[in-house]
Amino acid sequence: MKRFLLNGSLWAIAAFALFPFMVAKAAITPVRLASGDVGVSVWDTDVTTVGVSMQIVNAGSARAEDVRVTSVVLSAGSFLGPQALPLAVGPIEAGSDAILNLIVRVPASNGTSYQMNVSGTYRYAGQIYGYSINRPIAPGPSPTTFPVSHGVSVVQNPNAVTYPPRPPAPVFGPNAESPVLIPIGPPRLVFPPTPTGTTVGPASGAASVQIPINTKINGNGSFIPPDPNAAAQGGANGVVLTTYNSSGTGTAGGISYSIDGGLTFTAVNLSDPQPGNPARTSFFPQSDGGLCCDQVVVYLPQQNLFVWLLQYNPVTACATNCPPTAGVTSTYKITQSPRLRVAWATPTAIASNFWNAWSYADLTGINVAGVSSGLGIAANEWLDYPDLAWSGTFLYVGIDHGNPTPGKVYTGRRIVARLSLADISNVGAGTIHYDYAELTGSNGLNKTHFVQGAPGQMVVGSLDNNSVLRVFTWPDGSGTIPAPSTVGFSQINQTTYTAPAPDGVDWLAVSFPGNITGAAYIFVPANPGGGIFGPPTPEHHLYTFAFDAGQNGSARPQAYVRLQTVEASGTNYTASSEYDIWNANYAYAMAALGSSGNELGITLAVGGGTIGYPQQAVGFRNDFVVYQVTGSNATQGARFGDYFSNRLVPSDTVRFGAEVYDVTLNPVPPGFSPTCAAVGCQTNMRYVEFQRPPFVGPR
Repeated sequence: MKRFLLNGSLWAIAAFALFPFMVAKAAITPVRLASGDVGVSVWDTDVTTVGVSMQIVNAGSARAEDVRVTSVVLSAGSFLGPQALPLAVGPIEAGSDAILNLIVRVPASNGTSYQMNVSGTYRYAGQIYGYSINRPIAPGPSPTTFPVSHGVSVVQNPNAVTYPPRPPAPVFGPNAESPVLIPIGPPRLVFPPTPTGTTVGPASGAASVQIPINTKINGNGSFIPPDPNAAAQGGANGVVLTTYNSSGTGTAGGISYSIDGGLTFTAVNLSDPQPGNPARTSFFPQSDGGLCCDQVVVYLPQQNLFVWLLQYNPVTACATNCPPTAGVTSTYKITQSPRLRVAWATPTAIASNFWNAWSYADLTGINVAGVSSGLGIAANEWLDYPDLAWSGTFLYVGIDHGNPTPGKVYTGRRIVARLSLADISNVGAGTIHYDYAELTGSNGLNKTHFVQGAPGQMVVGSLDNNSVLRVFTWPDGSGTIPAPSTVGFSQINQTTYTAPAPDGVDWLAVSFPGNITGAAYIFVPANPGGGIFGPPTPEHHLYTFAFDAGQNGSARPQAYVRLQTVEASGTNYTASSEYDIWNANYAYAMAALGSSGNELGITLAVGGGTIGYPQQAVGFRNDFVVYQVTGSNATQGARFGDYFSNRLVPSDTVRFGAEVYDVTLNPVPPGFSPTCAAVGCQTNMRYVEFQRPPFVGPR
């Protein structure tokens, strides 16, 4: 797996040339191999065994060929695997990295720091060179307490606030380039592998799955990645919102709305001034470093409110090489942390006047007087990859904690906040009260997603390693977050994870196996038993987490999706079932889940192999078929997604809505390659609803 890397903390390296029958000599090449981020995980079966997942970064200016690891030495302890040395890493392009997964033994996993030396060889210009990387690791127990802080955010009226000048374009990309590092865990098989593969059906659906809406939206999600998101009120005249990253004038954000249940949409460029009101120079004020990306929308039926979350950029300044000189790249620093903007409106107000429907409150990174108490980060840090969920009491917000290096986030950390829905629903409220905390101690916390529909609590999962799930729970009635629960599951493979499209682009290259891409709650009522109902059974509270998995021999020759279900008993969880969405002929990835309370709806990506270019599909768990609802004939690039959503649509049947997108190649002139890189392409957003057939007959 190769990952594109912007900036990072690089650890010590030495390079030397190797000549046959000669002592190694010092050498300088344009290859610079070093360590980036690292994740460690203590095995639950043996606390002296530790999984280590480490980036080997090529911070140089030339490609390193045939990178191999020939030695792994610890200051105390030993190398165990996963295979005997040498380990083949493969080529690493300049500015890219590879993930190295190791298993080591240490005397104690109590937080003691051990120096780890990884050394080996690479080839450059036909010559073999050596490298040596030193990196400390400190395996220890995961935290069990997470301090909770309290905050207040001031409610804002977009027509009564100041609109600052548009800030300059950001100096780094809108997405964190830190990998989700999931180390190797204990081998185990908890449930038999899912024997039945999942096939791809047509966009027309089938007798058991109807697709009544598949609407092309006027908005263009041409920014890479589009990050599609949607929510719907339901009904023929219901409001639907869809958001996406757009490379429109001066912004990376766009939104479209429908007032006829998703049959037609009106697109709004969030950087344009309000029609007829030039003083309102953009939809919302371009606060901090301006609107970034990563929008999320949800509809709350109980409150009859749409909630819309928007992520803003930090303010940056040049740090070194200012102004830039030829051949030398400037570096930048963060001088002001950004914010998340949480806006809300009723469907009636949206349908009447979209621009004037909204109120909002900001969650700033730091305490900003008259705005927000902040989220506890430093002034030179940032925020990335948000998510939303809700209960009857709170709106939950999740976000990664970015470190001072632009484009980088702290490994294994996730900030969660819960906002009072009583305050948000109160049209007379001037402030929104909220609580927040930072979850730590699990490698997969980065980019994770909340459980949708969890009753009376926040639930979020994270993989400690490739066979342990950690579940964090925050009950609505509790001012503290209890110790998380860990659940062992059947090990996935995270080493081989690719799905090349026909144009050669690996559309999974910037995704990560073990990253939780969706989660949802199911309630199974008790069976009182007797007669035809059989023996009595208790009720079950089931939480299903979706994450990607890599190829695993002949049983799973393509990347696939694992649906890991656990059963709750209070805030403790046990393994309940495993369900793999797989096919021998093409890959599945990035599943988003929605719940009706008793059935799971799925939106996911499918591609490579016999499918070809990556597409999106929808369907239901246990059907073993999903339905392709896009018709892409190209790939934007190696970054796909980054995420999808699957929202329950209020209806008289089980119905879900999702936003997806087509990538369509521009006309190809003679002599040009039929790729987006060569001739460009268009990214067109679509809104899809799918459902079980409505019940026919007396009720």
